[in-house]
Amino acid sequence: MKTARALLFSTLVLLSPAHAQAWTPPATPPAQARPDQGSLDGDAYANEYFGLTLTLPEGWRVHGEAVKKRNSEAGRKLFDAKDPAAQARLAEAVGNTLNLLTVYQYPVGAAVHFNPAFLCAAEKIPAAAAAGATDADYMDVLKKTLRHSQAPVTIDRDVYTETVGGETFSVIDITINFPDAVGRQRYYTHIRRGYALSLVLSYLTEEQFRTLDGVVRSVRFR
Repeated sequence: MKTARALLFSTLVLLSPAHAQAWTPPATPPAQARPDQGSLDGDAYANEYFGLTLTLPEGWRVHGEAVKKRNSEAGRKLFDAKDPAAQARLAEAVGNTLNLLTVYQYPVGAAVHFNPAFLCAAEKIPAAAAAGATDADYMDVLKKTLRHSQAPVTIDRDVYTETVGGETFSVIDITINFPDAVGRQRYYTHIRRGYALSLVLSYLTEEQFRTLDGVVRSVRFR
């Protein structure tokens, strides 16, 4: 299985143009600054804009812009958006999504059956909706977006909540069925400072999940 497959669907969801169509506009949307990529010190990641810190598994590989761009392009191809209007909305969504952190267990291209991955990303909520958007709204649109995937998706556990770093996140568990492989994902989302901040775990085995779950348990917010 190609290692890019581990993040293709998470990228597809984060770049979905459907997100721009489901928010109820408030009277006065707040102005928001754009966050940066954050910083890495050894295995410790920090993002000042979101007040976020977390610890990565020892030995996992953090990848830069080249891999992020490749995953983004691959994810777009999984989205069935053939008409020009949908393509335009997709391009707009791409511009609103920041891939803050992409981490694989093994080097990209390694000869492994599945390369577990951790993704931290942030999608800017449309300015006309930022004050009224909720985690539940975002997850509702995410579930609708799943229907557009060219790789069949099964919802293993529908939307529920978990406390992460003292904040309440909405969570969904899914399985993606590619022609030559099956992948599992747990998707955490919480709207913070005008962005839908998401943590995406891509894994195949319970052992891989436990390692990725340790990353989520290390998350702290200030």
